[in-house]
Amino acid sequence: MRELLFRGQTRRYGEKVSMNGEKLPGKWVYGGIFHQDDLGVSFAVIYSYDPIEKHVVYADTVGQFTGLTDRNGIKIFEGDILSFQHPFGNRHGIYRVVYSGYGFGCLNFYQPHYDTPNDAFSEGTEYFTVIGNVYDNPELIKKE
Repeated sequence: MRELLFRGQTRRYGEKVSMNGEKLPGKWVYGGIFHQDDLGVSFAVIYSYDPIEKHVVYADTVGQFTGLTDRNGIKIFEGDILSFQHPFGNRHGIYRVVYSGYGFGCLNFYQPHYDTPNDAFSEGTEYFTVIGNVYDNPELIKKE
């Protein structure tokens, strides 16, 4: 059975800056989620479990745990950016983890290609490395 876990940001990337003006990363919290109604609310609530706390997060940063980990044992969440490098052949790329309604898949930034949930992780995740996410690492996203 897959662990049901969500994450969301209580502070966005760059909302705060250090004394030298450097943008600080977003602040992430992990736990269960309380869904807001459909009134256009831009916040959601995540309950962390240890200790039990309530966190108001930006709704557009909420992502679900895929149930998978990368080659280093890091949990893969919706919105993560993954580097794919197959040891044999020339298969490689940078992908965003997305949820399609049928399951999790990968959207390739460098080619107009989407791997369906059935084959996105078909070779396992030992060739994937989490290198960031679309919220804290916008520089990893290919600009058209």
